Amino acid sequence: MFQFEWADLNYKFLQKTNHNLFQNVDIDSEIMLVEWEEHCFECAPPLCYETCSNFLSRQDLKCRLLNYGIIPISNDFSVLPYASVFFRKWAKLETIYISHYFIKNKNLKYIYFLNKYILNTIKILYKFFPFLDLDKKKRLNGFYSHLKRLIFSYLNKKLSSSYTSDFDLSFKFSCYSYSENFNLIFESGDVKFSFLISPGYNYHEYKFDFYNHFNKGFKIFPENDFNANLTIGICDFFRTKKKNTTKLTLPKVVVWDLDNTLWEGVLIEDGENKIKFRTDIIDTIKTLDSKGIINSIISKNNYDEVSKVLKSKDLFSYFVFPKINWNTKSENFRILIKEFNILPNAFYFIDDNIFERQEVLSQFPEISCFDQYAFPELLRNPIFDISPTDDALKRRQSYKAEENRLIEKNNFTNNYIDFLINCKIDLLLSIPNSEDEISRAFELISRTNQLNLSGNKLSINEFQAVLDNPSLSHFIFRVKDKFGDYGIVGYLTTSFNSISHNKTKTLYIENLVISCRVAEKKIENASIWALKNFYNLKPTDKIIANYLDTKKNIPIFNSMLEMGFKYENSLLILNIEELFDPNLIININYKT
Repeated sequence: MFQFEWADLNYKFLQKTNHNLFQNVDIDSEIMLVEWEEHCFECAPPLCYETCSNFLSRQDLKCRLLNYGIIPISNDFSVLPYASVFFRKWAKLETIYISHYFIKNKNLKYIYFLNKYILNTIKILYKFFPFLDLDKKKRLNGFYSHLKRLIFSYLNKKLSSSYTSDFDLSFKFSCYSYSENFNLIFESGDVKFSFLISPGYNYHEYKFDFYNHFNKGFKIFPENDFNANLTIGICDFFRTKKKNTTKLTLPKVVVWDLDNTLWEGVLIEDGENKIKFRTDIIDTIKTLDSKGIINSIISKNNYDEVSKVLKSKDLFSYFVFPKINWNTKSENFRILIKEFNILPNAFYFIDDNIFERQEVLSQFPEISCFDQYAFPELLRNPIFDISPTDDALKRRQSYKAEENRLIEKNNFTNNYIDFLINCKIDLLLSIPNSEDEISRAFELISRTNQLNLSGNKLSINEFQAVLDNPSLSHFIFRVKDKFGDYGIVGYLTTSFNSISHNKTKTLYIENLVISCRVAEKKIENASIWALKNFYNLKPTDKIIANYLDTKKNIPIFNSMLEMGFKYENSLLILNIEELFDPNLIININYKT
């Protein structure tokens, strides 16, 4: 269902497809109740309504991100209309809440007509009681939209853990495109996939693993702010009854991620006072322990912070061989398998991030991976119907004793490198020239925390001063891989000294910021290598980078050490001959 009420119906839509965009949907299938709205990637209301050059007002005085809004288009195949959308810069379709409420597809028309009836009633009220339309901000529409969001939010909380493993979940999308080829990206938290949209009719389907049902809103947008022109038919989540269910085996060890899994929130970003523990997962951990099933941890976090938080809840002692570091999760699994001395198929891995689950599966396909909502539902499976025993209660203590004898290993292996190579990552270094490129550079340096080497977060005036500094050079870099285009994800500034008496050159990195979307993919390394080649640095030359420890930027600090930098007096110093060559992993290009 789409939010049609803000469409510019004065726009005469001339392009009308004769294709049946509903042809791949069974009338008796079950569809999730969601509503797609127009939103902005860079929105900061209400300030941006006055300061943003991209602002275009709609009837409620908010920003119109789609040219003419979401326009209903009648068709000969259903009482439900198609949706015409024309993406502007930064535009996205988004459903704020995933309701988890499914209805028969044939009944969706009743929801559509009810919504239409309410909106028409509001129009009539405005006509006869104009004072309700306060300052033309459409207060009744706003109240109705808020009410719908409350309903969706309630359904989300009520039903998000009510799935059973009897169903498969998929997302289906059909459209008629009036644009050239482009990738349309679909994203919700850590769930991300893309479809190639070609001119004419398109139909795509993405099947989720069952436990990958998300709680966050879902976004749809063309890569690289492409101005796509589409007529959309299907844009919905469907569930179907499984014909055959895979038989689960009882695990010996359940390995837990922490952020947005054991607790809601990100510890390094939100702090220990703002994260919220999931009581259902705490109960699950204790239930598993009582049945002799060991719990462990693999989490990208700071060990001291995590141990403090878990000890405050009397939970830390429940975990054996916890791996809390910034290594890849497959490498941590490699160590766990050796420490437990059991086969990979004896492990369950629970993580909210689909990238992390796939990275683990790329090395250990025998491990059973689930998302953050698998438990406590999984405990209802008959395989967990085992009674607690004295041996089971002693099993954790036995492993804890062994834990004290072992030393944690933190080495990377070539296997993760192979995984990155398979992603076919491309990096393009260039100088920001256009207004859009400079604006994106400012966005990065004013917002980035974890991958901000200098720790600087500049205001617009401070950033302009940096741009005006004649001694500084500015670079941006774009990244894409086989899954889609990330766009501009990095910005750095450099200065250069004259050649010293011993004929060595030193390049200074004043600022380096990278979007967290490309973390742990050797992008930092590739950007430094690109600079080396851009300035034609020799093995005897040096690179010196400013570093300020903000407690949140430890990941980028560790990355710099891994590629060859040494830390001395708040500076990171690199002898070029010691720089790790990332060319086998990332294809590096330059644009002058």
